[in-house]
Amino acid sequence: MDIYCDYQAEVTKKGGKMRSIRFGLTFTIGFFLLLLNACAYTQHSLGPDSVPYEKPALSDKLCVMLPPDIARGSKVYFSSGRVDPERTVGNRIFLTVHSKRPSTMLIETSNEEQAFQQCSSKGCKYLVSPLIKRWSGRASQWSFMRNVVEIEIRLIKVESRAFVRSVIFETRNSWFNAANDDPAVLLTQNSFVQSIADLID
Repeated sequence: MDIYCDYQAEVTKKGGKMRSIRFGLTFTIGFFLLLLNACAYTQHSLGPDSVPYEKPALSDKLCVMLPPDIARGSKVYFSSGRVDPERTVGNRIFLTVHSKRPSTMLIETSNEEQAFQQCSSKGCKYLVSPLIKRWSGRASQWSFMRNVVEIEIRLIKVESRAFVRSVIFETRNSWFNAANDDPAVLLTQNSFVQSIADLID
């Protein structure tokens, strides 16, 4: 009887260990997949945030220009033939700023000198000048490559052409997100809107 009880106790003990191991493995795998499937982004502002600066008044007119062609200066992975990144980024920024400040104008140029001239002629006080630092699209769906977007958005005074401050928005999607392989989708995040709000407000 004692031998049988000891055997049962040992079986129960081993069964408990196996359940603990299975639970631990399930939790670990689930957590790992959750990390891979997460949409991670970083966002930070660049100077002079540490010192007082002149915030654009609500009555100040802003204009948004298109970013320069990223095919010349930035790495582009597999993005050819999909969306036009420069126009997409410019329009997305314009629509966001325009929703907060309806007097905002879109300047259809990626040349900063021309943008300054047009902004000045239209009575705009600030220029929003974006720069695409990285625009990486996965080769295909289920390719286990991540879309990565990094954009610097600068706020510049038109009259003096003095840099006010800038914000860098960086984002990437999950490894296993096969629903869409277009980096432009990453610009629909609330964090992108917040980046622009932090820049102009």
